[in-house]
Amino acid sequence: MRLEPFTPFAPTMKASSYLILMLFFSLASLIFGCRKESSVTDSVIVTPEPGADYFPLNVGNKWVFDFYKREYYAGGYSTTYEGKEVWEVVSKSFSADTIRYLINESFTGQRIHSEFYTPPTRTDTTFFTDYPGYFSVVQKPDSVVDIEKGSQNLDNQLLNVLHLARIKRYGNPTNAPDTLEIRDAHIIYFVCSVSMLKNTGIVSYEIGEGGNHTWYTKASLDTYILK
Repeated sequence: MRLEPFTPFAPTMKASSYLILMLFFSLASLIFGCRKESSVTDSVIVTPEPGADYFPLNVGNKWVFDFYKREYYAGGYSTTYEGKEVWEVVSKSFSADTIRYLINESFTGQRIHSEFYTPPTRTDTTFFTDYPGYFSVVQKPDSVVDIEKGSQNLDNQLLNVLHLARIKRYGNPTNAPDTLEIRDAHIIYFVCSVSMLKNTGIVSYEIGEGGNHTWYTKASLDTYILK
């Protein structure tokens, strides 16, 4: 058997054309693949407009409110909460074209519960430290924010208002007002006033609902930390 010496492969015209064609398809696949990934990313992440963020939602942001709430039922009881309520953004996640922020809320203060179904009136006072609750803020691609209630929400009325109002988190940085006011007549409350300060968030609210069974909630921002 005769052994031929090894010589480097010299591609023919047909082989060279094949290699060029394969290189073209590989390059095209890489380019279009990158374009697709970029479009998905852009559809999920809403670009902030600096200087016009009415609801800053970075993880770690915290707001402390002076909080008061009273529930009254003419048939026989009243319950009052008074103290400090804290909101803190604890997580951020992505789903399809939305961003979801989980907010923990905690209440520290007292609850006074009175019953007067039959005389005499009975009153109990309970003190809470970091009474827990949570809710989610869901941000849409057009920066509209929606509210998903969680559990033990003392701010139930405020969350209803924010859900109905469909506010936009971002305003036009060139002409956005410093304060965004929510005072919608179509909302069912006889008192409804929510103030949101640019680059700060909610600074005060007052919401009430009348009838034989009434609720009234009022809060004002005490301190806050923004990351």
